[in-house]
Amino acid sequence: MRPVKPGSILSTTILLCALAMSCDVGSSLFTEDELDSMYEIKLLNGGAQVTAGARVSASKPLELVVTGMDGAPEAASASVSVTDADGIEAASIVFATPAASMRGATAVKEITRELPAFTLPEALGEGYYTLRVSIRNPSGSVLSSSSTAILIFNGSIDEPDLAAYPGTPVAGEVSLLRLDGDYGDGIDPWVRWTINGVVKSVGHVSERADRLSWRAPAASGVYIVKAELFPFQPPAGLSVPPLAASEIRLPLSTASRPSSTYASTSPWSLLTFDGDFLDKGSRARASEPTSLGEPYLETYSSGFGYLLGKGGGVSSSSSLLPLDPADGSLAPFTAVVVIAREPGQSEQASGSLLTAYGLGGETLLAIGIDNGRVFLGSGGEKQVSTASLSASATRLAVYVAPGSEGTLVRFYIDEQPAGEGSIGAGLYGARPGACRVAGSDGYVAIYDELRVLAGPYPAFLIAEEAAKGEALLYASGFEGGILGDGLAIEGEGARLAEGSLSLGPGDRLLVGTPGMPPKGSSLSFTLVSGEAEVSIALEGGPPLILQADGGISLGTEETGLGVSTMDDSVFFAAAVQTKEGIRIYGRYDDSVLIATPPAEEARWTLTSGGKDPLVIADVSLSTFDPSLVAARKAGSIGSDLQNGRIALSRAQLATVKD
Repeated sequence: MRPVKPGSILSTTILLCALAMSCDVGSSLFTEDELDSMYEIKLLNGGAQVTAGARVSASKPLELVVTGMDGAPEAASASVSVTDADGIEAASIVFATPAASMRGATAVKEITRELPAFTLPEALGEGYYTLRVSIRNPSGSVLSSSSTAILIFNGSIDEPDLAAYPGTPVAGEVSLLRLDGDYGDGIDPWVRWTINGVVKSVGHVSERADRLSWRAPAASGVYIVKAELFPFQPPAGLSVPPLAASEIRLPLSTASRPSSTYASTSPWSLLTFDGDFLDKGSRARASEPTSLGEPYLETYSSGFGYLLGKGGGVSSSSSLLPLDPADGSLAPFTAVVVIAREPGQSEQASGSLLTAYGLGGETLLAIGIDNGRVFLGSGGEKQVSTASLSASATRLAVYVAPGSEGTLVRFYIDEQPAGEGSIGAGLYGARPGACRVAGSDGYVAIYDELRVLAGPYPAFLIAEEAAKGEALLYASGFEGGILGDGLAIEGEGARLAEGSLSLGPGDRLLVGTPGMPPKGSSLSFTLVSGEAEVSIALEGGPPLILQADGGISLGTEETGLGVSTMDDSVFFAAAVQTKEGIRIYGRYDDSVLIATPPAEEARWTLTSGGKDPLVIADVSLSTFDPSLVAARKAGSIGSDLQNGRIALSRAQLATVKD
């Protein structure tokens, strides 16, 4: 600001006063903001000041109070207008002095003195309205104005519950945030979602705005989720407080991100139904799938997905099923669908889950539910599972292997075999095109995921991943006669079959990569028939050989030591490298120390210990933490002490060396 010379103050004041003699000229000396600041505008309803978003009663009088500061230009009129949510004027009133010369106005002597009270029309419907007050000079120019939102509403909104699905958000993954409340008849609340103060979504509850799909960021922290509820859509651009609000704090840590099921499998196509219909699979495609009907996100006890069926579904213009790269024909595949019953659905329903069409538009195959049982239909033939879906969320898988002599169909429900059969050879050489999920004849359910895998369904691997998470290194159930990742065979007598592996004398199965995991590892498998020997190469000497009955030898030399390894037909043993050598743990945490470290290239190796072939199934290798063994033992001994038992058994004394 430039300083004013003292000698000029008096002349400037006289000039301002002279100019103010004319209203028009006086107003023109000030900017709009300066003029606006010269007036204070208040509205009272029944004696209480009307604030932003306040409830206003049509039965109580409104009073307009205008106060002007000294030297403010003359206010000749004051208008009050009320407009609805569509911007249509619902009521208005004008106060004017003789200087304004306005017809139809309520005559007053001065605007800045007490003005007559007035009321809103009683027929004014419930909702938010914008109340605008304008103060004008004698020529009609605006001196000051204000706008505020008012609410005409006699009801109330109770605070709803706010929950996240799943309950613990994972960095980078999608969660569904949902309100659960009873809002009463005739009320369709408007919801505004914010996360850490940033508006994410708005809309009416009837439009499913009571739920928000949120992808958690990669950064750790506590995220504040707030849902604010209004009885009607508030006016744009005006501050309005909610009638109810719910808030939760979601801690998010990236330190220990859980391993997802199917972590080791690469899907051909993958629809996760977590707020979009994008295909996250590896297949080549020119366009993404699109929605059919009006699907919407819905929750169930352990997750969420899209409610499909009743016309709602997903359409893909290209094949969701894998193609043979040689000729584009249908390749063997497994379709995996995770579904949950629609809220309130008590009886088993029927309908299609996935339909595949040929390049000419003909139906090639349909996978669906028929009165609770999974089916695959093609060319007028149908195979149905032997087991029914459970009442809760279900993961069902259908393996389809087209062949020249017929198509093999195998069903799984929650990783458990649920029947198999075959249909004719009609799918052999077929060229699939467009696909549809649910739709007009679709099975009505919450669709959490659709995953299509090339080849057979690795049921055992999936079950192990779900149970062991990041601890799992490798697993194979030999489904489809496939060896599986992380396993290798040496020898010419080995034979792979559906669900099993046969090793002849001299054959070896190598599990994992060379080098024992530094934290330890555990091996398990199912012994179908034969005699099993498990070996680990040791540094500078014969290998450690562990018999299926738990006996331990070094090459051909018996040690007289052993651990418990078998439970029925399932073998389990663990190995941990220590400063003293290698410690072998059994099924019940008993252990033996061998004072020789494993060789650098050592890994778990299975061979036949007899003349007959060794047949095994369900091979699994996981990391092993010996500290958990110590914790379990400490808990066991502590429990024994409480019960007055302090003696270890003779067998424990012989095998446990801590």
